Amino acid sequence: MKVRAIKPGFFAGSIKNVNDEFDVPEGSKAKWFVPVADSNEPAADEKPAKGNQRGGGSRQKTDSNEPAAGSTSP
Repeated sequence: MKVRAIKPGFFAGSIKNVNDEFDVPEGSKAKWFVPVADSNEPAADEKPAKGNQRGGGSRQKTDSNEPAAGSTSP
């Protein structure tokens, strides 16, 4: 079966880089490669890219217990 590397890995005596396509025995599984789909749809085992689904950018985390800089506490 034809697979595509999603992380660097080692198979059949050689290093496989991201996006390399190669053949493995039918039913082989690993966390660093996914089956190649015949169409442009992502493979079932392939995880979608992480990120903010709604857009809007990132915000700085402010849930620390430290007081704000310049403030005084009794």
